[in-house]
Amino acid sequence: MAKQPSDRSSIHYVESRIQRVEASDALAMGLKQKSARDLVDLYAEEGMWFDLLKTLAELRRDRPGDLLLAAEWARLLRHERVQLSDIAEEPLVNCCTEDSGNQIISGS
Repeated sequence: MAKQPSDRSSIHYVESRIQRVEASDALAMGLKQKSARDLVDLYAEEGMWFDLLKTLAELRRDRPGDLLLAAEWARLLRHERVQLSDIAEEPLVNCCTEDSGNQIISGS
């Protein structure tokens, strides 16, 4: 169990809602035939933000030197529906692994 810090003012968190939706025919076909890179565009067209962020983050971790992916990531985080422009240029880190320096904190 992670140690509970006494000063919680430095804890950063994200809050969101996720709605499960049935895949459109285009998305269902794309999931079977497209590469992860192509799925980014398809998820954007379908408005599937969670899958878009997840896939784009995975691509960026796999290809850290890809400037086009970095630009697309920054553009996505600045989007009016995402509103994460403050972290658009920050490097990606592996969350929740022993060597990441991040702690999972639970409790009320």
